[in-house]
Amino acid sequence: MMTSRTGGPMTKRKTSSRVRASCRGLTLIELILVMGLLAGIAALSIPKVLGSLEGQYLHDEARRIIAASRYARSEAISSGQAMKLWVRLESCEYGVAQAVDSGDSPSTGRSRTFALSEPLYFTVETPAREKSQQEELTALFQPDGSLAPSSFDRLTIAQNGHYRLSVARVADKPGYEIEDRKRDE
Repeated sequence: MMTSRTGGPMTKRKTSSRVRASCRGLTLIELILVMGLLAGIAALSIPKVLGSLEGQYLHDEARRIIAASRYARSEAISSGQAMKLWVRLESCEYGVAQAVDSGDSPSTGRSRTFALSEPLYFTVETPAREKSQQEELTALFQPDGSLAPSSFDRLTIAQNGHYRLSVARVADKPGYEIEDRKRDE
């Protein structure tokens, strides 16, 4: 004879059929309902997550362009020579290089080149007469750190034709900043 923890005799309990049925698990219908609910939640949340990631790629690239412009300004001040931030629209590349007058040799140690990530591309909103002449935009930083008047005012980075983010010239100081993100409808 078996004894319980209290020392008394153990007896078998009779369980009702209802209690035994609830211990078996979930029915097929219950499983299908739960899976359908989870699929519905996933279908609603995945586009928002992907849209957030796309916007993050744009934001990261805009921050890299701003960092490159700050690097160009810093190098212009420290070296005493003009530096330029260049942007090639067709090849989706940008970089920093020493602005060279004819006769001077460029200093390659200060040059940096970057490329946009695959789904991103540059767009520029300019009048029609200027579009054919603008294969490369430049922002020229003078040795005193100021931005030359001929420097570009705005550069827009786009992705998939829907998401856009602009890097625009700051009016009251030499440099650029990120403008608010827009989604084209």
